[in-house]
Amino acid sequence: AYVRETIIGGAAEVSRDLQPRDLRPGLPLTLSYRVEYGRTTASPAVFCQLFNRCAIADIQRLQQNGSLHVFGASLLRDRTDQLLDPSNGNELHIELRSGTTSLDTANGTRFSRVLVEGSAYKTIGASTFAARIQLAAVLDGFTTRGAAAYVPPEERLYAGGPNSVRGYNQNLLGPVVYIVDKFTDSTLVIGGNPTHVYQADPDSARVLQYSPTGGNTLIVASAEWRIRLPSFGGRVQLASFVDAGQVWNRPQQSFTFSDLRVTPGVGVRVRSPIGPLRVDVAYNGYASTAGSAYFVGSDNVLRCVSPHNTFSTGIVGSGETCDPTFTPKAGDSVLSKLTFNFSIGQAF
Repeated sequence: AYVRETIIGGAAEVSRDLQPRDLRPGLPLTLSYRVEYGRTTASPAVFCQLFNRCAIADIQRLQQNGSLHVFGASLLRDRTDQLLDPSNGNELHIELRSGTTSLDTANGTRFSRVLVEGSAYKTIGASTFAARIQLAAVLDGFTTRGAAAYVPPEERLYAGGPNSVRGYNQNLLGPVVYIVDKFTDSTLVIGGNPTHVYQADPDSARVLQYSPTGGNTLIVASAEWRIRLPSFGGRVQLASFVDAGQVWNRPQQSFTFSDLRVTPGVGVRVRSPIGPLRVDVAYNGYASTAGSAYFVGSDNVLRCVSPHNTFSTGIVGSGETCDPTFTPKAGDSVLSKLTFNFSIGQAF
């Protein structure tokens, strides 16, 4: 989705255990500070969709070197029995981050990021039940409003992948933009004037590139049942799971529980010295994610070609957005609805 290049930077971190371990399990608090001078490179469509900067000159400015300062505080309450493969206990992780970046404005923009994640494990006989929930938001400064100004892509929220909602590939749950290979040129009468409108047909246009843009609000929940086989020395586990989640942008997008994407699946884990080797297969019965469609021609101009758009020759004006109305054609076979994940370590 993006490349982060850092010319020079530094990081400092200090941890203190709020509960001495000679009394009870630890409760470490970690404070951190990170400063970077560098740039973020991403697809022009990502910058256009995320930050409403669609002109090539504006996009080039966003990709110039700038400073990034991030302060963080993290609290981890770990009451599990194992680090790599917990089977009993619970864990709570709270993380607060606040940062400023000079990339978008001379005075800089401030954002805050809040993450709360909890998980619980219970073993009965050869079976282990595990559950996890994640809630996160990127905020406008120190308010409760969703961040709408420029936030570096690496500080935004993403979901999907082997440690998230496993029915989606890495980071592909939530907002996404597409670069397509062709469009149709139609002439419409808008405001009494004939206007050339470029629109891509999902049935014929081929997606050349897709990029997750991330969001400022996230929810992910998972439940998993693992059973250890008595053969193979107890080194093999079978698992069934259900993941649910969504990523969206406030206040532009609203959320209801019907927007949650629920993907069930099964998997195999094999114990190893570096953690369980894991293969999961999840079923995703949903249509492809609708997103904004763009075309970049030989003139290097970014043009909106989403269906039903009315921009003249696809040029998005200041303060306007390319609507996410392009839905790539999805396969109809059962195999096309399966997502395979290969990883080391349990999902959570």
